[in-house]
Amino acid sequence: MKKIFCLFLSLLMVTAAFAGCKSNDEEVWESYYETVSGSGKGDKTTSSGKSESSTKNNSSKTGSKGDAGVAEPSNTHKGGDLVIEGAGQDKNADYSVKGTVTVAIDTARVCDYQALFDSFKKVYPNVKLKFDYYAHSGTDAAIEYLTTRAATNTLPDIVFNEAGFLPTYLVNGWLHPLDEFVKNDSDYKNYVPDNLKKDYTFGGKLYALPLQANFETFQLNLDVLNALNLNKPALDWSVDDFADYCRKATTDKYSAQEDMGALYSLFANAFDGTSSLYGYNSSSKTFSSGGLISSIKYFKELRSVPGLEANSLKGKSGTDYNKKFGTGGWSDGWVAYHKGLTLFHGLGTWEYKNKRETITNFNWIMWTVPQKVKGKMPYHVDHSFMTSTCKDKEAAFQLLRYTTYSTEGNIARLSMYDAANKGKYSLQSSFYYPTTTNPKVIEKFKSLPGVKSEPVAEYLQTNIGNCYRYDPVKLVPNWNKATADAYKNLYKAVSGADSLVDQTVNQAIKTCNDKVQKEWSDFNKKLTEVQKKFDAKK
Repeated sequence: MKKIFCLFLSLLMVTAAFAGCKSNDEEVWESYYETVSGSGKGDKTTSSGKSESSTKNNSSKTGSKGDAGVAEPSNTHKGGDLVIEGAGQDKNADYSVKGTVTVAIDTARVCDYQALFDSFKKVYPNVKLKFDYYAHSGTDAAIEYLTTRAATNTLPDIVFNEAGFLPTYLVNGWLHPLDEFVKNDSDYKNYVPDNLKKDYTFGGKLYALPLQANFETFQLNLDVLNALNLNKPALDWSVDDFADYCRKATTDKYSAQEDMGALYSLFANAFDGTSSLYGYNSSSKTFSSGGLISSIKYFKELRSVPGLEANSLKGKSGTDYNKKFGTGGWSDGWVAYHKGLTLFHGLGTWEYKNKRETITNFNWIMWTVPQKVKGKMPYHVDHSFMTSTCKDKEAAFQLLRYTTYSTEGNIARLSMYDAANKGKYSLQSSFYYPTTTNPKVIEKFKSLPGVKSEPVAEYLQTNIGNCYRYDPVKLVPNWNKATADAYKNLYKAVSGADSLVDQTVNQAIKTCNDKVQKEWSDFNKKLTEVQKKFDAKK
């Protein structure tokens, strides 16, 4: 998955991403290989400007049935029983269901999921699982895979850990509504946050379930903080606090941040409390300019401070930059950051483990983005869903709920990272962020060694229900098409090439609103027809 906000255009794409491991238990992992072809456009980049796929150790490999095949992931585990508390005791589960469920897994996404399926098999002995491994190319989505499968009437039953374009899938008739399955489920009712239920409801029906979250955060350089005799900011700090730290961190040796060019959109919510990417409001399904205008002017003022933004010292020759920071062979050209001479740097939690392993020449911790409302932070959410052609629906839904919001399934997956199961799995991540607010799941999350060593993780996870989506491309029909032209004008406003910020932003917002309203109108008409056809087949 390639994630988000560096160099602006990356803001259009989406978040989060994980890949997996192979089990030695062939009864559980009855896998088969298929050819997936197509070319995707656009990748998700991290807040540090790196593509997500480049920061992950993707474990997909060529399938055994030819160069175009996609094999099951190469990582293995050592076997042995996974220690899971409360297994087989979920009062909302139906362990008696029978059937065969085909699960689609994108091996190009880094995700430690194996414990889910190992443990599921033990408590659902009458459900046979098949795995259809595929790998996306450019776009971090299942669009190519689903198009290929739909054309041959071979859609899987469950698509696991996906980050693609739900409106597109919906108008193609690929998704099965889930309302009938969750209506009496107290785990869904009580512990799936209302904001996420709303995100996955289209045309009055629930079509997907949240699997895991990722957050936009900062790397906070502790060495710079200590050298300047500064304390850590509060976790719920404000834009005024951020500006104060930036100014104090700008000295003859240090700068506040390497490049601030894309932060204007990320900080908009910290000014108005309603904006997401480019000022989009998911409740009203419209764009607003207030937060964006305030944020752009704020960053124009900060970036006008000589040397506050390290990159601004490069100018035409780069002489001032090199005088202050020296030179280096890093491909991104971020000498100040790599030498540990900036206080802040963008960090997506999906790239956390990679950064921990590669950025070791200075001490740093993960920190929150400034907030207007305490705990209201930008996040990305990956999802899973059932397809419209699923035959053994009850069995498929039991797997879907197990891997998304069930207490039992989340504890099983989190157990991969605890001390009791150390060494049993080859892990790609330090931990993951569950999207359920169940106290038992949160308690398990807090107990993990990786979480204890990074205390801000607890603040992020416990505020799942307060956060706002920073990945609207997954939820808004034709998001990229609706925002592409306006993005260019926003770039002018923030880059300094345009001094008429209010006028430029308001025009961009009007353009976005006109286009997105048309997209929603077209989508709703198509979805109505899809729902009619689906209901007629019941």
